[in-house]
Formats: sequence, C-alpha cells, structure tokens
Amino acid sequence: EAVHNYLLREGQRALPVATDSHLRGILSMTDVQRVSQDQWPHVSVDLAMTPADRLEVVSSTMPVMDALRLMTVHRRHELPVVDNGRLVGLLSQAAVMQHFKLRQELGLGTSSSQPQPVDRRSA
Repeated sequence: EAVHNYLLREGQRALPVATDSHLRGILSMTDVQRVSQDQWPHVSVDLAMTPADRLEVVSSTMPVMDALRLMTVHRRHELPVVDNGRLVGLLSQAAVMQHFKLRQELGLGTSSSQPQPVDRRSA
C-alpha cells in the first residue's frame, strides 16, 4: 500500500514515517527494492524502512548547501527536516536542484537575500 498509495501516486522517492510528528524512519526506494515485489503485501513499512536512528536529519534553519553536502557524504537523496524533535518536512535533492535550475533559467543565480517559500512536502 505504501508503494502504490504514496511513493508512486505522489511521485516521491521516499516517505517519512512518523507518529505524532515524531520521526520513526524513512521508507525509500532503496528500502523498497530490498524487498521482492511478491513480498510487498506481507512486509510492513516498519520492517522495510530505514529507522530514524540510522538517518541523518537537518533542521529548517540549516543552509541548503550544507544539507546537499550532507546528502552527498551519506549518499542520500532525501533528508528529514526535524525541528524541536518534530518532523516538519522532507528535503529532496531533486527538488533543490530543480529550484536552482529554475533560478538560473530566470537569471536569478543560486542565492538570494530574500527567503524563498518552500513546499515542505517536497522541498
């Protein structure tokens, strides 16, 4: 259900898993690929996901370039955004790169003194 109802339907590479805004883990494409398709109906998200204690997290105040470096170092495409112990979003490498590409196409460069609104679901 998680693959079909969330990852595929939403076009996301990862799904943060939380209880009462407390991060429990992330179900990523890599996690899903480790489970054979015939077993998907029988394997829970809890068993397939990468647990929170094995994830790097970022705060909403971390500079984007620092977060991108963290993704590169830890070979992650997404990082959960956690503030005061609460999951507030998921930072996606693809979405950040798309944002930079759009800014470049508009002649705005990759930095701005004005804060940019971010869609926390796919930032």
